[in-house]
Amino acid sequence: HEAFAVPVNLHITPTLASSLQWAKVDPALGKPWRDGPTLNSRISSLLLSDNGMLFGTTFADQVLPFATSAFTQDSVDLADDVLTEIYSVAPSNTVFWPSERVVDDGVLATIQSMGYSHTVVDQMRHLFKWFGRTQALGQSGYQINTVNNVGLFPIHDFASTFRFQNEDNGLNLPLRELLSRRARSGSQDQVLSL
Repeated sequence: HEAFAVPVNLHITPTLASSLQWAKVDPALGKPWRDGPTLNSRISSLLLSDNGMLFGTTFADQVLPFATSAFTQDSVDLADDVLTEIYSVAPSNTVFWPSERVVDDGVLATIQSMGYSHTVVDQMRHLFKWFGRTQALGQSGYQINTVNNVGLFPIHDFASTFRFQNEDNGLNLPLRELLSRRARSGSQDQVLSL
């Protein structure tokens, strides 16, 4: 975020945020970058300045298909309360992060019943399975798709495998080619999420 001066979306569960709060480091140790409350404070400042967004989440990232709708709603409500207390900003009430991203019709119904309009899915695990290889790797695989009245932001899990490789001190060639194809596609309503 700071390197490129762009907003950032964060998935932070209350269990992680609370752990950071407990991870106080003695200033005498000379390692202030390891202080959890300081990191939470930086995250709060980022959110308060409208340079970031927290995804809606459950309290401890439970896998949605294995909990009742009532339990899941209670977990989300508790997550909202705890994250708002720590960061002074409530998580998104429109975009939900499903743990383990095991999305199916039932999970989409649960997400929609909680009032969320969007979620994230994997390009190769979900879009490939639902729409086929051609659609998942083509234009549709880089756009927000709607399934069961829920907008799906694709996470490009295959392209993500290249993110830490480089070529001549820059992005590796397959990722450069992918970005070039996306830029030349003629469509502006697309996203590449690594």
